[in-house]
Amino acid sequence: MQEKLCLVLIENQYSNLTVAEKKIADVILNNSAEVVDMNVSELARRAGVASSAVIRFCTTLGFEGFSKMKIALAMELARNSFESYSTEVSNADSSADVLKKVFESGKKALDDTLMMLDRTSFDRAVSTMLYAEKICFFGIGTSSSVAQDAGYRIMQLGYPAFSATDPLYMRINAGNLKKGDVAFAISNSGKSRDTIDALRIAHERGATTTVITSYKDSPICRHADIVLSVYSDELRYPIEAVSSRIVTLSVLDAIKVTLSLQNPEKTAESIRMQKESIKLLQGENK
Repeated sequence: MQEKLCLVLIENQYSNLTVAEKKIADVILNNSAEVVDMNVSELARRAGVASSAVIRFCTTLGFEGFSKMKIALAMELARNSFESYSTEVSNADSSADVLKKVFESGKKALDDTLMMLDRTSFDRAVSTMLYAEKICFFGIGTSSSVAQDAGYRIMQLGYPAFSATDPLYMRINAGNLKKGDVAFAISNSGKSRDTIDALRIAHERGATTTVITSYKDSPICRHADIVLSVYSDELRYPIEAVSSRIVTLSVLDAIKVTLSLQNPEKTAESIRMQKESIKLLQGENK
């Protein structure tokens, strides 16, 4: 995995933490600089939990121990000192303030995801599509438009891609997938029941399953062969963060570009056919 950002991981996984873990998370989020100088016992005492809970917390975040977590935290604080991200909105903010903070949130999410996205998982996701007999993108709610866009863009390259965003249609299409096919789910929360069911069915049928989500330990990941985690400011906004969609679209665009570079002949032929189709349509509309 790429470099880990302690605070970003805590913010991203906060809703899935246990009660004890949230107490530890709150101390770290609100007293980051102080925590760097604490030992396990001090942090446990401040959070009102057992020392063993701190160790489990570090493991939950993906760190090998408390010292590794503190190193990551110190590095992140040093990094943040050179940046001017201030993305938390308040009622006192003007429209100009909100505009700036939302844009800063999007930039931060892109930077954080680029730093921490598992490159091996990304490469695996691309390689499974290269020779897939069928590629189906699943998504519902705010993820449905992203899934539709992904299916269309990958299809433009000449790959057998499509999307399913209706609950019944998703299940039927998942049931028709098989070994050699790819099921690609998009779910920010990782808890969308219809998307989970579709990916589970596809996995049971033998298809390779991939998911893009903000929560790597969410329920949908249990049915995924490949997990692509994105990171956004979920704690700072009362609604689903726009930044998560921006990052998801960027990851999908990166997959599309990588696919086009790995099979340039197919890409060139597909672009040629698209241009011819556009010319025909333009001619018919004259």
